Amino acid sequence: MEQNPKREGRETPAEALGRLRRVAKLAPQDPELQLSLARALLDNSLTDEAIAQLRSVISMSPNHLEARKVLELALHLPLLRPS
Repeated sequence: MEQNPKREGRETPAEALGRLRRVAKLAPQDPELQLSLARALLDNSLTDEAIAQLRSVISMSPNHLEARKVLELALHLPLLRPS
């Protein structure tokens, strides 16, 4: 029997993305929150949107090393996927 993730207190990646989208709209200048949104986008295979989000974080905070690392990974994802 398949269990409902909500019963265990866990969100699915799609639910987390929806929640983060709503919260991110409330704090558009918070680079950490925007980075979390970018990661959720990647978790949901929304690579192009994640890349745009990461570039936005970097424009807000040019020295944000973690955002730069995640952007580098996101830019290489199409190369890592099997054909």
